[in-house]
Amino acid sequence: MELDELIEKIVNSSYKSKEDIYWLPFEKIFSNGEFNDEIVNSIKCGLNEHKDVKFCDVWNYCFFIQVKKCNTEGTSDR
Repeated sequence: MELDELIEKIVNSSYKSKEDIYWLPFEKIFSNGEFNDEIVNSIKCGLNEHKDVKFCDVWNYCFFIQVKKCNTEGTSDR
């Protein structure tokens, strides 16, 4: 899968989450635990550059993503 396709898939999954912050474990992306820092950083940078992503960080073998959800801005479910 191309990097751009993967990023779109991740962003779309983030939108489906009911939480403000979406945690995506590496194991859901990389089969057989095959990942390295270069690939992880490429995905992180691609997500941070995406127009619909507020921010993305990596922590504890997970991507930590917040997307811009126009229909929920200014409201709180808590």
